[in-house]
Amino acid sequence: MSVCLIKIQAVNNEISQLVERHLATNNPADDKLAPFRQQAAIIARKKETTAEQLTELRNKLSALEEELQVKYCIAFANDVMNFRHVLSVSFMASN
Repeated sequence: MSVCLIKIQAVNNEISQLVERHLATNNPADDKLAPFRQQAAIIARKKETTAEQLTELRNKLSALEEELQVKYCIAFANDVMNFRHVLSVSFMASN
């Protein structure tokens, strides 16, 4: 895991603890919107985590596509060299 993701998770955990403390000090029975706020906070954290995972996967995909392109170019160059060799051998044999 990258250092940034570890820091983000630590901050998210701290936020969760602060929210829990806040809910414990305020009487949640008095606040009828508390469950909805709590659900919204959970969904927001999940959305953020998913967005981070998506970004990380996109970066990996981009790196793999670049690596594949390099390998394709190398393979193509090798095929061209082999084809030239075969042509030169064929040409020499015909003369």
